[in-house]
Amino acid sequence: MRRLALVAVLVLSVGVVSAQERASDSPDPLMHEYTRAVQSAILKHWRRPESAVVGQHCVLDVRQLPGGIVASVDVASDCEYDAARRQSIMAATLKAQPLPYAGYESVFHRRLILKFVVQDSVP
Repeated sequence: MRRLALVAVLVLSVGVVSAQERASDSPDPLMHEYTRAVQSAILKHWRRPESAVVGQHCVLDVRQLPGGIVASVDVASDCEYDAARRQSIMAATLKAQPLPYAGYESVFHRRLILKFVVQDSVP
């Protein structure tokens, strides 16, 4: 039997990556860890509706305050999720707050662009 899994990709808003980070061939390990921590926090709270379809994606624009408090969550207009899935991923983001912050202050960003993609995974 196959189950559906969700993968989240964190994309930081344009212009927040320093010139030094762009010039570097290897990504900042702390940024990678921060990305994984944010993804894990949200996915831990996601109660996936039965209507999830492999390959569909949705982009959320999350605004947060220092400390990881979510100020707003907006769904991109091209989100392929139905209303139930949109609501569920937004609710998961709010339930996950405060998003990871302590220890990540140097890589913290107030705006996070999160792309969620439903993937097929073998249990």
